[in-house]
Amino acid sequence: MKSNIEVLLDVAVFQKLKHWVEMATGEVSGLGTVSEVKDKAGNVVQYIIDNIFLLKQRCSSADTVLDDASVGEFLYQMQQKGEDLSCIKLWWHSHGDLNTFWSTTDEENIQRLSNSSSMISLVTNHAGKILTRIDIFKPFHVTVDEVRTDIHLAEEEGLHEFCAKEFVEKVEEAHTFAPMIPSNIPFPGRSPIDDQADELESMFNTGRITMEEYEQRLMGLDILQTEEYCS
Repeated sequence: MKSNIEVLLDVAVFQKLKHWVEMATGEVSGLGTVSEVKDKAGNVVQYIIDNIFLLKQRCSSADTVLDDASVGEFLYQMQQKGEDLSCIKLWWHSHGDLNTFWSTTDEENIQRLSNSSSMISLVTNHAGKILTRIDIFKPFHVTVDEVRTDIHLAEEEGLHEFCAKEFVEKVEEAHTFAPMIPSNIPFPGRSPIDDQADELESMFNTGRITMEEYEQRLMGLDILQTEEYCS
């Protein structure tokens, strides 16, 4: 099953994932926290991976398994810090030099680690490939595979307001208008009317006439030009 839902990795999360995967000669795994972005109707449209964690583990070139003791210790530490345990909805792991796919062991780990109504699983490798799936367990088990995954570039708080203030204070935009020539009339070359239109534009740009005066005079030139073409 496929969906329009996407998973976004915080920039720092992506960098941590990349470093840990590159440091491991074989496979490596961990957990992570996830937040949801919903539309106006209350439907989840994005999952954002806010942070990932490396747990105590033993890995090989062929497998990585988080034992129950390390998972339990991790959850206890998170709870002591006042973290919301229901946000721990990510299991990530690497396949080392192998391709990205879901092995039988992966399927078993997803079932074992799920502690809520949904869970995100991500597998990557040394080549940087990423495969992501979402498993929804309630009211029944549904798997959404090959979920679009990208980097989340969160905008710094107050940045838009700062940029708007700077723009207003430091940028002055000139408002110029090109002469309005009827599109259904062929252009035969310059005429005295064209010179008058250029002069009007210059007067407006230098503040000698207002926009209203410019538009009125330009409209008069358009009428003269149309009559000239038609005669």
